[in-house]
Amino acid sequence: MYLAHKMQKPISMNRKAYLLLRHKYDEIKLMNPQFSLRSFAIKCGISSGALSEIFNGKRTLTKKQCIKISKNLKLNPTERNALLNETEDDNKIKIRKVSFLSSKNFDFLSEAIYFDLLALIQTKYFRNDISWIAGKLGVTEEKIKLVITRLKTLELIQEKDGKLIKIKDFICTTDDKTDLSIQRAHCESLKQARNSLLSDPVLERDFTSICIPFDMNQMELIKEKIRNFHLEIRELVENAETSEVYELAIQLYPRTKKRRAYEKIS
Repeated sequence: MYLAHKMQKPISMNRKAYLLLRHKYDEIKLMNPQFSLRSFAIKCGISSGALSEIFNGKRTLTKKQCIKISKNLKLNPTERNALLNETEDDNKIKIRKVSFLSSKNFDFLSEAIYFDLLALIQTKYFRNDISWIAGKLGVTEEKIKLVITRLKTLELIQEKDGKLIKIKDFICTTDDKTDLSIQRAHCESLKQARNSLLSDPVLERDFTSICIPFDMNQMELIKEKIRNFHLEIRELVENAETSEVYELAIQLYPRTKKRRAYEKIS
């Protein structure tokens, strides 16, 4: 489903600010169906009545309110600028087609290979060829057939005119909740990172770490900055001519095998 709802045109209100707030509300509600407009208003730091009027196009936001909401929602720089009306390009705000994976469905796809294939489909030279995909991801053809079938079953990909197409722009799971399937996925990611550290050329990967004194009161803020960084990196590569699949954990390492010299680029 799309996160943005059909809406009334706001009265003299910054359209980007309206779209952004609606998007943020729908994004949270997608992950938590019990999340209410009143809860979102509290999160924004404004009254539920004011938020309702904003969504109905009956009220505008002041600069002071925008700054307050930006801080409370921990918006990234692009979102903050849009909310403060400092950018004129509406395309800067992207309403993504998102799929929220329940614990049950994520357990169904908890192996990294599923997400490797979803990313591989978006590369420039992708081929809808079982043998090519298997070679690229370093697994058997039988495994690839199973992966494709499951992704189709969950409506994350579809086949159209002989091409595999990723249906949802962005796939997410629960945040800050203990989940065994997500734990297994992270364990596999760490295992793959270790293998890459020991086997991949240093110029094709990046492993960095820092040791810092830490204030536990800043944990929530730091988590938010890390997640915003992930989104910024995703947007950076979105329109590039991609050819490989990498994992960013914050270790960065390749997940695909490079094309052999004799393979033609087509």
